[in-house]
Amino acid sequence: MVLMGALKESIKDNTNIVSNGNYINAEPSKKQAYDAAVQNAQNIINGTNQPTINKGNVTTATQTVKNTKDVLDGDHRLEEAKNNANQTITNLSNLNNAQKDAEKNLVNSASTLEQVQQNLQTAQQLDNAMGELRQSIANKDQVKADSKYLNEDSQIKLNYDDAVQRAETIINATQNPELLKANIDQATQSVQNAEQALHGAEKLNQDKHTSSTELDGLTDLTDAQREKLREQINTSNSRDDIKQKIEQAKALNDAMKQLKEQVAQKDGVHANSDYTNEDSAQKDAYNNALKQAEDIINNSSNPNLNAQDITNALNNIKQAQDNLHGAQKLQQDKNTTNQAIGNLNHLNQPQKDALIQAINGATSRDQVAEKLKEAEALDEAMKQLEDQVNQDDQISNSSPFINEDSDKQKTYNDKIQAAKEIINQTSNPTLDKQKIADTLQNIKDAVNNLHGDQKLAQSKQDANNQLNHLDDLTEEQKTILNR
Repeated sequence: MVLMGALKESIKDNTNIVSNGNYINAEPSKKQAYDAAVQNAQNIINGTNQPTINKGNVTTATQTVKNTKDVLDGDHRLEEAKNNANQTITNLSNLNNAQKDAEKNLVNSASTLEQVQQNLQTAQQLDNAMGELRQSIANKDQVKADSKYLNEDSQIKLNYDDAVQRAETIINATQNPELLKANIDQATQSVQNAEQALHGAEKLNQDKHTSSTELDGLTDLTDAQREKLREQINTSNSRDDIKQKIEQAKALNDAMKQLKEQVAQKDGVHANSDYTNEDSAQKDAYNNALKQAEDIINNSSNPNLNAQDITNALNNIKQAQDNLHGAQKLQQDKNTTNQAIGNLNHLNQPQKDALIQAINGATSRDQVAEKLKEAEALDEAMKQLEDQVNQDDQISNSSPFINEDSDKQKTYNDKIQAAKEIINQTSNPTLDKQKIADTLQNIKDAVNNLHGDQKLAQSKQDANNQLNHLDDLTEEQKTILNR
């Protein structure tokens, strides 16, 4: 009974054994040997009441079960298969590390040799797909440097970029790697389809033709500017550059139109008071800006294609024109001159009014300046005339006048009166400086002709001479009379 108990105990765990990987993955011959040993033990057990049972057979059967169980090598074979598979996966050149790790994890989680082999085949198929994916983008730099890509529409280029990016994302993944071959194949096909859809070179040629026609319609460009732009467009390798050139041409055309219109105003500007009455520096600034603009317009050998330069030239003219304030300066000169005339103390009011009226009617600052000089000279002449008239009381009470003959006194008084009439005018003012100078000279001449003191002295001398011949007078009487 003890031997039979040991035999039963040896196969008690058979169900667990045959469901365990150490059995499942064992050498078939070792599995068969174990199965035969278990079956033999079971046969012995099932026949225990038969008297023919041999104790030696029971012992041998028990030992055989144990021996065949111990030599089951499924775990070892599975581990060896996994190691070999993992090494193979390590050597797959197209998978990224994350994919290799994921595939190794699948291998390592396999519980049967068949699963290990299936996972290895999947990894190898994935490696082939990854190889094709890598190959599909191997020329990406060349593609992106080629006209077919560079000159393609943005969306079509973006489609290619997205396809490449998707491929690179798969290739360079470090987490959550792509393990579905179908997705990788689809990514490869997307790159290939996107590259085949690139037709930038054809579109570049079409744009050149269209742009040349557009240039002909930009009529404010000079011929030199138009042909220079056409040359740049025809030699361009970029649709974006051609687009920029056309935008540049349009901007240049608009700027040239405005520049030409501004230059066309030059005759009117030159004839305007704002220019004619401006200082030389501001007029020179306007003329220099105008010449710069005309040089741009008339340049036939080295045309300026920079719209900003044209705009700057336009703005320079506008600014220089805005800086022309001749009319304002003329008015300022008039105001200043009128004020100065108002402060001339020797002009009478009619003279001031007449001079101010003449100044207000002046059309140039030079005329205003000349009128001021005239006014100042007239004021000086009037001052000298007033100074002479102011000596009248002194002269009229002096011996040269008092003792002068009446006709010369009258001449002097007439000249003084003429001067006073000029000084005290209330209308029809005298503006002729020479007339005033002549009036002054007339007074001076009349004064110079007053010799009353000499005549008085002569009369005294004559009287003394007569007294000296009056013999009936005493000497005392003569002295008293001579006093």
